[in-house]
Amino acid sequence: MVAVRKFDEQEVLQKIMEAFWREGYRATSIDDIVAATGLKRGSLYGAFGDKEAMFLQAYRRYGEQVEARLLATLEAPDLRAALQALFDRVIVALEDPTSPPGCLVANGMSEAAGAGAAIEAAAKASFARAESAFYERLLRGQAEGEIAAGKDLRALARFLTATLRGMALVHRLNGDRKTVEDIAKTALERID
Repeated sequence: MVAVRKFDEQEVLQKIMEAFWREGYRATSIDDIVAATGLKRGSLYGAFGDKEAMFLQAYRRYGEQVEARLLATLEAPDLRAALQALFDRVIVALEDPTSPPGCLVANGMSEAAGAGAAIEAAAKASFARAESAFYERLLRGQAEGEIAAGKDLRALARFLTATLRGMALVHRLNGDRKTVEDIAKTALERID
């Protein structure tokens, strides 16, 4: 007979995601996840797999919930306004005292090397998604005359992706809004 789960998997996955977001992959133990979710190890392993599998599911959830919403900001009609709105939303999110510090994706990317092939692949895929979103928006901006024809849009998309991730890491390190505002301002100047 198969045991019936007596918990909401999505609610528990949210708690797992927040645990990894707060402490990072390496520093988060299964005991931390047990404490965060209130579930026993067996229930966690049965529903989500081992620690790596839990992290990958949390990473994917974060990408769907947070990252996708941020990148959707790029759909605004004016390129500079879209980028400004994106950076503003990032800053507001970083300053939100109800959220864990930093960005789970940026934190995960900083830990990916040596954490296992699956985690490294997930971090690379996340970077590629953001780069692709920036690149597509820059192409549209160039077609609409918002960017000079000679700019290397792929390099600019990579720069913007690194800026986005870097803002989260810098803010997590020092919690200084002015610093991340300066980073965003300088990135926007690269578009002009």
